[in-house]
Amino acid sequence: MEYFLYKRFSAIPDDEWNELLTDKNFFISPSCVQVLEAEHENEIEPIYIVIKEQSKVIGIVYAQLFLINGAKLNEYIVNSSGGFSLVNKIKEFLANKISVQVGFLGNVFLSNEASFKILQPEVGKRFLPDVLNLIVEETEAKFILIPEFFEPSIPLLGANCKEIYVEPDMHLAIPESWRSFSDYVEAISSKYKKRYRSVLKKSSVLEKRDLSPSDLKHESARMKELFFNVYSKSKFNAAKFNTDVFYDLKLLEKNVSIFGYYHEDKLVGFASEITIRKTLYSHFVGIDYEYNSTLLQTTAAGGDGDFVSFGPSGGMASYGDDDCILNPTVLPIELLSFAGELKNRSIELKWTTNTELNSSHFVIKKSVEPSEEPSSIINQQKS
Repeated sequence: MEYFLYKRFSAIPDDEWNELLTDKNFFISPSCVQVLEAEHENEIEPIYIVIKEQSKVIGIVYAQLFLINGAKLNEYIVNSSGGFSLVNKIKEFLANKISVQVGFLGNVFLSNEASFKILQPEVGKRFLPDVLNLIVEETEAKFILIPEFFEPSIPLLGANCKEIYVEPDMHLAIPESWRSFSDYVEAISSKYKKRYRSVLKKSSVLEKRDLSPSDLKHESARMKELFFNVYSKSKFNAAKFNTDVFYDLKLLEKNVSIFGYYHEDKLVGFASEITIRKTLYSHFVGIDYEYNSTLLQTTAAGGDGDFVSFGPSGGMASYGDDDCILNPTVLPIELLSFAGELKNRSIELKWTTNTELNSSHFVIKKSVEPSEEPSSIINQQKS
């Protein structure tokens, strides 16, 4: 087998990159990788590898190079739950806090999407060591990150690999019986139905728009700002994604949709969708966290909230919001659990919360009948 490495898509001879691709391979399609290359000249250096046997293309591999500050790399290594420790190998970089060139065998912006196409299955099991050696020889990469879809070939690399943990993608399989969003809502538990109704109510002030290329051009700076809000909260930031990619892809591809969420004609969030056959991918979002916090406080002050009730025998509670037919106590919190247990003629109450807005203490009331005026039994200060 022969391996050919190119650092610009335009350098690949003829249509060698396209020979093996179908519409399922959108994320390594010419339109996708060329847009990424054009919009990230200062962030990533693309690598295109063509594998041939007897002058025939039998495989292609897409990879990227990017720079990471040594201190940031060390922070990720130390915090990794996988026990990944390369301190001894990179201490000379960390000491001076210089940037380290890192290779990623795939698309760092879509880390869990396969970035190669191999015609022969037997080749797919043994090409990884050759590809890594080629990248090391032809670039200045000090480390190469290998996504888990290469896992079957990793044993071939010997003891030079260390496992690190990254957050997995979330997948939702849609049963054939679901014909509308209402079918999904009916299928989820009461806890999540409650959360769905709460989110729907709180977001009713927002206007959703399917953004056109001209909209994306107009909102370019704002979308960068909203995406950076999300990006900056990530535990490990590699290359920074340029949201102008959406404008380019929208011009080239019909399967790309970008939805903007507006309040009083101001963009406060966006979400991207790419549809490939019967699968919808949503990888990139942006949000105005300050506005979101204000929205939550406003709706909580307006009476929206959670309530909880349970029977005299204790046990797990039932939950709802203020759409219920009872007369619940509205709490300015997001309640995760609430349980009561009878212990020595006393009832022990336990609860956990997630979001708490402007709350200093808890007041719990009891009544025997729903129609009875409850009496206060606990005034519990928050700890």
